[in-house]
Amino acid sequence: MKIKAMRTGEVVKGKFAVMEKQQIKDYRMKKGKYFFLRVGDDTGESSLKYWGNGDPDSVERLYTEIEEGVVLDVDGICIVDEYTGHKAININSEAGHAIRIVEPSEYDRGEFVPKTPFPFQALLKRLKALLTLVKDRHIKRLVDEFFADEEFLRSFMEAPAAVRQHHGYIGGLLEHSVNIGEMCIAMHAHHPELDLDLMLAGALLRNMGKVREFEVRAKIQRSEAGNMLSHAVISDEMLLEAAKKVIEMPEGTLLKLRHIVLSSGKREWGTLVPPRIPEAMAIYLAEQLDVTLNMFIRIQGEAGSTEERWSYARELGYNVLARDSDER
Repeated sequence: MKIKAMRTGEVVKGKFAVMEKQQIKDYRMKKGKYFFLRVGDDTGESSLKYWGNGDPDSVERLYTEIEEGVVLDVDGICIVDEYTGHKAININSEAGHAIRIVEPSEYDRGEFVPKTPFPFQALLKRLKALLTLVKDRHIKRLVDEFFADEEFLRSFMEAPAAVRQHHGYIGGLLEHSVNIGEMCIAMHAHHPELDLDLMLAGALLRNMGKVREFEVRAKIQRSEAGNMLSHAVISDEMLLEAAKKVIEMPEGTLLKLRHIVLSSGKREWGTLVPPRIPEAMAIYLAEQLDVTLNMFIRIQGEAGSTEERWSYARELGYNVLARDSDER
């Protein structure tokens, strides 16, 4: 069973990846422990509540064995969480419910990590259209160092743009990058004094370090390099290495591209400096627009699983419309 197909009161049987390991607690009125997890598949995420028996040691052992990224075979029931109003999976060992940690050979990552809602070939066509608009020969040569490389292009197409916050799915980086590039074209139409070549190259290259920042298994998680550095630092390193192959690459152009890579985004997301040239600011604004809309649409989609018309969005800090009124 998929999370999207869960119905209140019905049995839930299926495999789900552990997205977040939450707290373990003691029962208030009797001996025993229970814990909470956040689990997901390629259709969405759900809270999971495990209610143990009177043996707290066995529950603690199970809780210790479960790590983020593992896959669980679940046999439980779908309930409505009394605090959030959202559907949740309830596992009560005393009622015969159970969970089992699944071996990697028993599943495919595509069962748990969602993909971009857009066809990959359509996104690739949009990417190639953007590449044809780059006219400066040095910038064009630099961009081709990456996108003419089949191995890099394949990695770029498969990478997510984030773990969860926005475009957190296979193909998310490609989707996010072409969206930013196309927004830059629209901004250039209103502000033709901006350097379009610089904007397009920056839009496509500024997040390329995410092909190394993230690893996609049963869930999206950061690599060792992603945790130690950030995609901005990794992108800058990749940019400098590729620039060595571009004959007579103007130092000023490379400096501006590096600035775009290191400035477009929020500081908590790895940005090192604020935008200091108009092209960097344009990309920053385009990115924030795409990030926020994607985040809002995801939150609203998840909120749609509740029976309530309004649902609190933790990421935004306020309620969002979960279910539209039938009245027009």
